[in-house]
Amino acid sequence: MGAGWPAEFLDRPVEAAILDHESESIHLPHLVAAAYELPLSSEDRDILGPRWEAYAERLVRMGQLRERGGRYLPRGDAVPATRIALRSASIDSFAVVEDRHGEVIGTVESERAHSTIHPGAVYMHLGQSYEVQELDLRGRQALVREFSGDWYTQPKKETETYIEEVRRQRMIGTVELNFGMVSVSEEVIAFQKKRVTDHEVLDLLPVELPEQHFATQALWYVLPDALLREEFPR
Repeated sequence: MGAGWPAEFLDRPVEAAILDHESESIHLPHLVAAAYELPLSSEDRDILGPRWEAYAERLVRMGQLRERGGRYLPRGDAVPATRIALRSASIDSFAVVEDRHGEVIGTVESERAHSTIHPGAVYMHLGQSYEVQELDLRGRQALVREFSGDWYTQPKKETETYIEEVRRQRMIGTVELNFGMVSVSEEVIAFQKKRVTDHEVLDLLPVELPEQHFATQALWYVLPDALLREEFPR
């Protein structure tokens, strides 16, 4: 990286971030919202991209759109835009509630909730530390209290990942690079308390939370046997 990269990374406006607008987590719900405003048709190809029809047909199979004479319309009377989260790619999230005043100070995606706002976790918001008092899985919220300790927390979790579908593949030298859909099983089993000043581990505490299962997109590589033998000789 060049000498000016910190300024490029830290001083650019957030609008300069690179966003994959065809990511299914983002693209599909926005197509449904667009169809609510005006039925989708072949005239929208220049705006929605060359693959829009394949996405629209997938939404038909998912029961979110219906097709009439080459035009795609939403099912039901609900306003789809209300189900789109502006702060994340997921609409399934937990509210973070300050327990003294009952104020919602943030939200955390469902997939990250167990590792970010488990009981005992230190949660940061606008430079203020909060300690999580309770995580209500059914009510989808965490109660937090202002915190002035000199430690932070780091979750310990067990994760298993299964490849469901390879969508793109290419070789880079002798390494196989893949992109596709994976399913993930993850369980937070404990968390460490670490001192802020020197990151020394102060304590290891258990956590009892159910295992989570979710699907996501992933990038992974496969090393050839010859390279593995070279790196890990017997």
